[in-house]
Amino acid sequence: MTDSSKPEKKSKAELEETIKANGGSIFQTHTAAEKMICIADRRTVKVASLQKLRQDLIKPCWIFDCLRQYNIDKDRPRFLLPLEPKHLLFAPEESQKSAAQNVDEYGDSYARDVSIEELKQIMESMPMPTKSKHNEITMSALKEEVRTHNSHKELPGWLFIDTVVYLDQDHFPPKPEGGDLNMALQLINNTLLFGGAKIAETCMDETITHVIVVVLLPNTDERTKKLEKSIMKQTREKFSGRNPSPRIVTQRWVQESWEERTLLGEEREFFSFYTTAPT
Repeated sequence: MTDSSKPEKKSKAELEETIKANGGSIFQTHTAAEKMICIADRRTVKVASLQKLRQDLIKPCWIFDCLRQYNIDKDRPRFLLPLEPKHLLFAPEESQKSAAQNVDEYGDSYARDVSIEELKQIMESMPMPTKSKHNEITMSALKEEVRTHNSHKELPGWLFIDTVVYLDQDHFPPKPEGGDLNMALQLINNTLLFGGAKIAETCMDETITHVIVVVLLPNTDERTKKLEKSIMKQTREKFSGRNPSPRIVTQRWVQESWEERTLLGEEREFFSFYTTAPT
């Protein structure tokens, strides 16, 4: 009944040729055959008259989705995609409810493969989960049950549970000769998050349980070790007024705890050096 503007711009004649080329028939009146599908992309006088008759009006994007899915399915039998809310220019309430059953709560289709662009839009429209009292109670009960059975010792994803970690990054050398600092930081951050830790965004967070001094030094000589000890001492003094006082370690504590699948004692020395690449 009209041309198409999205997702492809085609004239009414081009749309008709596309339908014919794929086995469809074209009629110029809505009563010319049974089970007529009326295609329109905008409201014209003729479209408005059919709307008053409570006729389903389908957007041309439905045609393109059918053709795209057929190309994806290749040699599988042809079928017409069920209508989705995005395909409807106008439809009575009953048809709208029927179309809504063909997608999930976020608009993701049950019958076709959505495009990458559509998937991005679906993901962006998903609401962020909100914290609730019920969720906090449920998580607290789950943690207690896992601890009771000591099964968390076998679950790497629970290794750093209940730790609130601040990554102190103020001690990088100005121009290290080897290694990728961003990669080192990302590895530390990912390991902590996977192990269930919460990452504090600022050192002012009163819930911090561990301060990880991220310091990568160029070698392992005595001078370098003294420098790191000095840095650790400064950091302890910085957080000494806290009650309770957070534990001060380096990123080696994260790595070695992960390797041994247990939280290691903070009294051990965890020197952090890099040579050609950080660990």
